[in-house]
Amino acid sequence: MGEVSEGACCEEVWAFMIEFSVRFVWVFACIIAGLQFCPRMAIGAEQVWVEKTIRFSLTVRNQLSQRLSGERLLVYGPAQTSNQEVLGLEASTPFRLEKDKLGNHLMVFELDELAPYATLRISITGHLRLAESAMRAREEPAPEFLMAETYVEADHPDILDRSRNLRPQGADSDFVRRVFDWTRGYMRYAGYSAADFGALHALKSRSGDCSEYAYLVTALSRAQQIPARVLGGFVVPVSAVVKAADYHNWSEVFFDGRWQIVDAQRGVFMDRNPDYVVTRVVHRGEARFDFFHRYKSPGGRLEVEMD
Repeated sequence: MGEVSEGACCEEVWAFMIEFSVRFVWVFACIIAGLQFCPRMAIGAEQVWVEKTIRFSLTVRNQLSQRLSGERLLVYGPAQTSNQEVLGLEASTPFRLEKDKLGNHLMVFELDELAPYATLRISITGHLRLAESAMRAREEPAPEFLMAETYVEADHPDILDRSRNLRPQGADSDFVRRVFDWTRGYMRYAGYSAADFGALHALKSRSGDCSEYAYLVTALSRAQQIPARVLGGFVVPVSAVVKAADYHNWSEVFFDGRWQIVDAQRGVFMDRNPDYVVTRVVHRGEARFDFFHRYKSPGGRLEVEMD
């Protein structure tokens, strides 16, 4: 076997190092690109989570000719559910965070001083992680999600009759699918309304906005002792700056140990889980917070608009 010169040996080593460096840079660049354009991460062998950031802004105005002090602004930030984790919540104005047992996150802004006719702009950012598909819930549904309440008239005879007519022999999932299909075909979308009318109104009028679709699906499910709830928030496939017009209501129904999306108004059944960002778990019997959908000035002296 012939001898290898020292120069030839050095050339081979340098060639190997250059090739290794090129491969390492290429792999690292692919990883970075993947995280940037598809921020998904696997947790364990089965579940995949999608990271997402949502931003929105509120404009707060003092319409009076006098200085306001001690005013409060209440804003619902992204909620914590079995399918959504809140990684961080930020705002351009200091706030205090309060939580309720349903997973709602209430941002409380203490506005010490607001000059006459002054305007304050508050920007809010939520960093989230959403399950690619519905997660098995760690806890059984709260008893509230089986009960009748304002606008979810699950114990009304007309709601009970309709739910019995829709109930097939079979699993809960078969019934929920029939509720979804029936509601989608029965209802006529009437455009956005600032007022809530509820499930019974939807059943009688056959029309409403997304809230009435959600109330009706929820009431029919509860009438058959299947836990269900109305949610509010935004449907965004990627990180986004959301506007007031983007706000939406839909239902989640609990079966097979998971909270499943049932959005009869938009035609989504147990699908597109990471697109649905929850900012409100709706329940009108809450003792912790007064009822409102997105934001509220408790004193009523502030004009508040979401951009």
